[in-house]
Amino acid sequence: MSAPILTTKVYFPPARSSFVSRPRLVKRLEHGLSGPLTLISAPAGYGKTTLMSEWRTGVGREYPLAWLSLDANDNDLTRFISYFTFALARLNPILAAHSIPLVQSPQPPPVNEILTTLINDINEFDQQFAIALDDYHVITDPAIQGAITFLIDNLPSQMHLVILTRADPPLPLSRLRSRGQLEEIRAEHLRFSIPEASSFFTQVMGIELSEEAVMAFETRSEGWITGLQLVALSIQGRNAESLADFISDFAGTHHYIADYLVDEVLSRQSDIVREFLLCTSVLDQLTGPLCDELMDHRDGQNMLEMLERSNLFLTALDDERRWYRYHQLFADLLKSRLRQNEPQRWIDLHRRAVQWCERQGMVEESVQYALTAEVYDLAGDLLEKVSGEVVSREKISLMMRWVKSLPKEVLYSHPRLCIYYAWTLSFGGYLDEADDLIRYIEEAYEEYKSSGEKTIFHSRLTNLKNTPPQHGPILPFEDRLSIVFNLQHASIERFRDVEKARTYCELALKRIPVNDVNDRITALFFLGHIQLLNGETILALQTLQEIVQETQLLHEVSVNLSATNYLGQAMILQGKLNQAMELCTQAARLMVDQPKSHRLGIELIRLGDVQREWNELDKASQNIQEGLHLAESIGDFVFLRDGYVARAMLEQSLGNLESAALYLQKAEQIARNTESARGITPIKALQVRLWINMGDMQSAEQGIKILGFNIENYVTRVNLHFLDEYSLITLARFYIASGHLGKARRLLDQLQTFAASAGRQGRVIEILVLQALANYAGGEKMQAVETLIKALALAEPEGYVRLFVDEGSKMEELLELASKSLGVGDMASYVYKLLWSFPDRLAKPSAPLRQPLIEPLSQRELEILKLVAAGMSNHEIADQLVLATGTVKKHLNNIFGKLDAQNRTQCVARGRELNLLP
Repeated sequence: MSAPILTTKVYFPPARSSFVSRPRLVKRLEHGLSGPLTLISAPAGYGKTTLMSEWRTGVGREYPLAWLSLDANDNDLTRFISYFTFALARLNPILAAHSIPLVQSPQPPPVNEILTTLINDINEFDQQFAIALDDYHVITDPAIQGAITFLIDNLPSQMHLVILTRADPPLPLSRLRSRGQLEEIRAEHLRFSIPEASSFFTQVMGIELSEEAVMAFETRSEGWITGLQLVALSIQGRNAESLADFISDFAGTHHYIADYLVDEVLSRQSDIVREFLLCTSVLDQLTGPLCDELMDHRDGQNMLEMLERSNLFLTALDDERRWYRYHQLFADLLKSRLRQNEPQRWIDLHRRAVQWCERQGMVEESVQYALTAEVYDLAGDLLEKVSGEVVSREKISLMMRWVKSLPKEVLYSHPRLCIYYAWTLSFGGYLDEADDLIRYIEEAYEEYKSSGEKTIFHSRLTNLKNTPPQHGPILPFEDRLSIVFNLQHASIERFRDVEKARTYCELALKRIPVNDVNDRITALFFLGHIQLLNGETILALQTLQEIVQETQLLHEVSVNLSATNYLGQAMILQGKLNQAMELCTQAARLMVDQPKSHRLGIELIRLGDVQREWNELDKASQNIQEGLHLAESIGDFVFLRDGYVARAMLEQSLGNLESAALYLQKAEQIARNTESARGITPIKALQVRLWINMGDMQSAEQGIKILGFNIENYVTRVNLHFLDEYSLITLARFYIASGHLGKARRLLDQLQTFAASAGRQGRVIEILVLQALANYAGGEKMQAVETLIKALALAEPEGYVRLFVDEGSKMEELLELASKSLGVGDMASYVYKLLWSFPDRLAKPSAPLRQPLIEPLSQRELEILKLVAAGMSNHEIADQLVLATGTVKKHLNNIFGKLDAQNRTQCVARGRELNLLP
């Protein structure tokens, strides 16, 4: 007598009343129906059955589907085959007409005979259909696995098998995969995206969450559907404050999630697997040898591969399957259980991880494991050992995070670490903290010298040999320490008091031996930057050029890129845009064959700034954006501040004034964090310029007062200083915009003399432009044109564009006037190029021109003639008018013929003679 059949095992689970539609996955299911097998393999709670329900109630509702829910009792071949054939018979009796009697007979034949009969029955069925085996991971009987393999190998074309499982089954998946006969849907496909998570909370759970909250839950849960559902249950009815606390504390230790993981995952594992999971949970990333180190055995790799096949919340991190990590919430649970139940073991396992990572040269990992276990003395020793390497690799944010995790007494007992950390703080803009730390070491050393009492700190201090950034010859300890301190103070004070900084540089240079190239370069680098900040542009050029050349020979990438950036700034101040572009481009090219330094970001920003001035806005946007990304990753406050300023100026040129204001706010915030008023002033001045462009004169006036100027009674200082130059030019802009033209002229006259005497030709061009606009606003058109032509003569060789165009409509009118006083030549072409760079120039209506030609120019030919006069190439004209280059050439040939011209110059000249050009 055959065992009774539990019919509920072959009923398709009822569909949920509401769910998040996932059409991308439904398409994968549809695609899989063309082959023999679809494998839906993922850990518990990833929505495998829900996905089948969506397909079943949607596009698959007309597709015949048999269903079989499996459990541990089905690990009997006869029982399994009975339920398998019964599920098919329920779909259609024809499918198992002859196989069911064989299964139910008192002496069933061998399974292959039953399956052969079943396959023959299926061949008689003339319709496509599928059978789904749910929870297949419970099947461990090799005989059943063999039966399914036999079935897959001989599967009729009209039948499709769907397996839903938490672990990959021991079936010939590789063979099927290589033949293109396997459709796989795994955890990485089933994870909810942020939009899907948002839809789940609102549509399914009826909870409205902010975008930030959804992102937090999706990121932490890694798109695990059940995790999100448990979150929703946990936050129902919470107020805003309680919700914020929950988001910040959300982890695998939350009781809903912990209960689920314990019941559905941990409790189902063997003792050996549970032990492995708990011990290795302390690892952020797992690899076989490291697991062996923690477990005192040699099968770590096999265990990891087995866990991955079992879909036990383990993700491979490389194609070779050597490195893995646990799902965050699963790892949270394991760590919590280990730490609570075995606190000493928790620490010992971390120590083992530290030792293994140290031996492998995995610096960052070893430090992090020591900090996680709160073994701070060990962490301090490690950090002191590796901090030089970390700083040289420009990991400012990482270094700061590490050291802030240490108790202060641990930091203060490691002088070498203090020195490296002071460098990190100064690069990050925390100047006061860096200064305090260096002075602490100085005072501790002086105390040691006077008392002679030797503490651990003093022993470590006197053992200090090579400190950043020097790696030169061995010096007496006193000299070495003096150089370190002076360079540290110079680095800090250059942003607060340039004269103090200069003194520290000079003191360091006196002690640095001639053959100590690295120390000398560092001191000169600071000196060059000090000269630049102090307006000594010519001296800065000389100093910085020397550093760039020497660092190229020494392959000192970081210092070279920093010096190149400051040298580029000096060149731009001098109005040498071409040289600045060549310099930054060369620096970027040098990095192609070397490890990419994050400091390359500032070269890209500087490159983008020149491209912006040349009106190559797409290229500028790309370089500035990439540069900002690199600057943000390194955490150097100077480069990040300059990057945001460059981005603000780009947004202004693009006409996005609100966006420009936001980037300026970011730059100002960074400058404020340095507590350096001098760093804030230029940004405030740029903000005033933006308000003027917006027409917000009230805000501009308030900004001028914040800069320290009395608008009504301002008298130009007798001794101008470079640090005030940019702000004073901004004041002149305010005077012009507010109609105080006399004040503007007097101020600009003095500024022009001051900037010209120091060789800052870039500033001179800007001042001449403003003088021209002041004259034009006062009705002195001829004088305005004469002044503008002086500016154009200086600007044309360097390709300035935005300096003129960003001045707006008044400058456009003034350039129109200037164009009429110029004949044919480079200057005239330059003026036309500027005119055609103003927004919507081609779209502006103009009076129809009378053409004294036998065959007049068409409207398109007139447009092309104007662009030729603007100095554009055929390719540039094609881009501007959205034409093919060949079409432009054809139009030009027609224009030459109609104007009786042999080349572009004759063509433009003839066009002006005939009044075809403005």
